[in-house]
Amino acid sequence: METEQEILDTIPAGLEYVLDNTTNTTYGWVLCDENGNPLEDQTNVANAKTIKTDYLSKAKSEAGNYDALLEAFDKTKDASTVSYKDVQVVFKVVKPAVTDTVNNDKTIINIAEIFDDEDENGNPIDDNDSDPNNKDENPNEDDTDKEKIIVKQLDLALRKYIVKASGKNVDMAPTVDSTPLKNGETDAIYKHAKTPVEVKQGKTVVFEIRVYNEGEIDSGCKIIDALPDGLEFVEDSEINTRYGWREVESFLTNDDGTGKKHTNYETNYLVNTAIPAYDSENDVLSSNYVQIECRLSDDATAASILTNIAEISSGSYSDGNGGILKDIDSNINSNNGNNDYIYTNLDSTSYTGDKNNKTDLTDSNYFYKGLEDDDDFAKIKVIGKSFDLNLKKFITKVNGEATKTSREPKVDTTPLKNGKTNATYTTVKNPIIVEKGDIVTYKIRVYNEGQVNGYAETVADYLPEGLGYLVNYKTNIDHYWALPT
Repeated sequence: METEQEILDTIPAGLEYVLDNTTNTTYGWVLCDENGNPLEDQTNVANAKTIKTDYLSKAKSEAGNYDALLEAFDKTKDASTVSYKDVQVVFKVVKPAVTDTVNNDKTIINIAEIFDDEDENGNPIDDNDSDPNNKDENPNEDDTDKEKIIVKQLDLALRKYIVKASGKNVDMAPTVDSTPLKNGETDAIYKHAKTPVEVKQGKTVVFEIRVYNEGEIDSGCKIIDALPDGLEFVEDSEINTRYGWREVESFLTNDDGTGKKHTNYETNYLVNTAIPAYDSENDVLSSNYVQIECRLSDDATAASILTNIAEISSGSYSDGNGGILKDIDSNINSNNGNNDYIYTNLDSTSYTGDKNNKTDLTDSNYFYKGLEDDDDFAKIKVIGKSFDLNLKKFITKVNGEATKTSREPKVDTTPLKNGKTNATYTTVKNPIIVEKGDIVTYKIRVYNEGQVNGYAETVADYLPEGLGYLVNYKTNIDHYWALPT
């Protein structure tokens, strides 16, 4: 007996029916709900759970002047002559698939089934070994079939660490173990200490933000950096210019509806520099980085801890229609769903990233996770500006006559500029020959090598045996010298 059918296709998560596609129009697919009932609005693709076509029905084929009749199998002929007719449907992949726990991969499963049967005269007829429209509930039936596609996944991870503080290089880069990726997991292991780095008020610090591509798609990204109060962006920095940082604002909303603007910095430097996808065959985990230079403000609270956080703000891999694919294990620019970002309720002192991280941040053999793997943090301990006076004493006159050779110190401040605590003073210190009764004039000079203005409130001079203080001598009077009482 010849038969004709109506076909139902279930739309899985991850696929979207292409409404105006020529193929779909040709085969007459209709948008339906989960039970195969046509939607009133046949343009509302978002609400469609299934699609249905009667392209192979008697009425439709006669109206369209094409042959849809499925002829009965003739045992007298070769088995290869089983009668068949085709329909086609076109979907668009719109997002990563869910995990198929049976096959342990990321798949989209699309199921089609016979929705209704009719004989060659257009009358209902029962299939002898299948119940139509039972949504694949009986795997032994032959009126349904499925196809799977595995979707390549976008998966970027970010690590942040300090590479220079107060002009000195700092080594806090992670040790990377990609073994989990090799074994089919979605995250590598990044071990590095998060110990707060000591930085003096007014000094600069350079952060490195490195992005690793753990996924299957070459991709770049935008990066956003959230500076805490007390840490300032260095506007004229060559580093910041090179990496194209720009100021962006976000509005932080409080529970009572009030809020304030918070200034962050974002860079597109890595957007057009695609990081190669993870090479599982050769176990190669590729990465690229940007740096940002900041300055500790003069009024940053001494001994406080500042936490600086960076996050991937968007991937740059296009879905082919101007959209951005979602990262498989992170919500970009949200920090675990907090759209106001993390800094609203951040306690800079106690923050340690993921709630399961240990609080001791000094372990270089530990993986301190962010809230997700697309964000990370680095910490600074504020060191107050130092008050540092340096005193030099030298003879200028004997009996009112200047010394033949100047004994005034020659000062080289290079060590101070390089982060040392003392300048270099070159002085003449060979003894001067004098006689009993000679008047020797000393100059005591105080230098400020520190970062805080101040006074040398009291200067003491200790007289050795053989020198006598001249109480009524004009120089002593003019400089307020006095014998201790």
